[in-house]
Amino acid sequence: FFRNLHHNHQRLDFYRNARVTTLEKGERLFHQGDKADSMYIILSGAVNILVKASASHTSLEDLKRLSTNARRWVASASEIAHNEYIVAGLGPTASFGEVGIDREDSRRTASVIAVEPCVLMRISAKAYQFCKADMVHDRMELVTGILRNVYYLSHWKSEAIESLARHCDMRSYDENKVIAK
Repeated sequence: FFRNLHHNHQRLDFYRNARVTTLEKGERLFHQGDKADSMYIILSGAVNILVKASASHTSLEDLKRLSTNARRWVASASEIAHNEYIVAGLGPTASFGEVGIDREDSRRTASVIAVEPCVLMRISAKAYQFCKADMVHDRMELVTGILRNVYYLSHWKSEAIESLARHCDMRSYDENKVIAK
């Protein structure tokens, strides 16, 4: 998410809305199913992301997204309830909490527990959504500009180019990297 904050005003807005939160080892930040009102960036420390085995709030797709960040930290058995599973361990610079904000029901898909003392940057859901909308707008302007410069589309009306831009997938590739054979 943060790699896409290209403009200084986006970063500045983010930091203006940020608040510092601390956690002690073993302390829960939130529970699975809670209302998602913010996202977090770990400044120091480590957390585990836990999912209840019988939770109705977490889909298989949510678990796949969560498990892509799995790391080496594991809490002791006394730190987690018997029916929760660690799906990820996150450390400094990692972000979490945006999955719940992005969901239609705005509910947390997992619980978070500190496995060591933590300092976190808390960003409100409103600030996150505003920044995300700003990034989508910037992306649309960029893609629309690129499409307007394609010779074979030069006769298209603006509405048609904007419609096509909404369906484009933009990717970055390293220089000299083969992307098709």
